[in-house]
Amino acid sequence: YAREHLEASGEWDVLRRRHAVAMIELAERAEPELRLANQKYWFELLETEIANLRAALEWSLESSNATAASRLMSATSLYWIVYGRQDEGIHWTQLVLTRIHEIAPEYHSRFLRSATLLVVYRDREAAKRLAQRAVAAARAEGDTRQIGWSLWALSTTLPSGPEAEAVTQEALVLLRDANDQP
Repeated sequence: YAREHLEASGEWDVLRRRHAVAMIELAERAEPELRLANQKYWFELLETEIANLRAALEWSLESSNATAASRLMSATSLYWIVYGRQDEGIHWTQLVLTRIHEIAPEYHSRFLRSATLLVVYRDREAAKRLAQRAVAAARAEGDTRQIGWSLWALSTTLPSGPEAEAVTQEALVLLRDANDQP
């Protein structure tokens, strides 16, 4: 009943957009916390909000706002992994990947890095290609922190050995220089 009235008044889309913005803000606030001391609180909060995250992802894709969807997936990739929801995370990631050309370039490296971490569970070679694209996008942006995280994601796709060690060490140096504690 309420939805029908919101749709009739033209406010349904406004409400869904505001909801998606709130979910993006929450997810991006949670993202760094998922690697810090209070991570349990933040993981549980995202678990509590999973239906809202899904609704925001649906709205983002339905309304041709691939940037919003990429921001949500970038911020929540660790959640999908830790909670054993890799298949669902990969599903959302694949939907967003088909529309990467619609995503603002400044979000490419974060999204591609997050996609790497989800996809590596299924297809190491596909994940490696995503990670290489993430590194290239981060280098194009000139963002040391994102280059470091993208290199780290690339290292997860490589077999143990000198190449993986070199990539990991480069990532570590860049992340330390950026004072990225996690």
